[in-house]
Amino acid sequence: AVVNLFTSFGFFDKEEENIQVIKEIHKVLKPGGKFLLDFENKFFFVYNDVFKHEKEWKEVDEMTKILLENKYDVINEREIFSAKFYVNEELVDEVGYNIRLYSYPEIKRILEDNGFEILNHWGDYSSNVFSVKSKRLIILAQKV
Repeated sequence: AVVNLFTSFGFFDKEEENIQVIKEIHKVLKPGGKFLLDFENKFFFVYNDVFKHEKEWKEVDEMTKILLENKYDVINEREIFSAKFYVNEELVDEVGYNIRLYSYPEIKRILEDNGFEILNHWGDYSSNVFSVKSKRLIILAQKV
């Protein structure tokens, strides 16, 4: 079995590279091998207006502040997040990510086109039904 949890799929800039990950997973699994894929539900973020293109300051203490920015690139369907760390108003570090978010039909097509069959899917870690309002999309697939 292969387990891919906590939105660790979709980080490559090119779609072909993300699909290549699926192909490599297929290659290492035996026939009937299981693949569990867990990532953020794109529609939850869009539906709940999470990507407001606003910057938000968080104060850690009197000297330390963090500038958070989370936005959605509609054209490329990517979540872009950054956190900038300031000490005494001087930028000391910056971290972030840029990840492709997939809808259920998109990831289903990619999996099926690359030799997988969807066995089940859920909207959270408690096995609740997947919907537009689900925070996660968790898919159990099998190599055919």
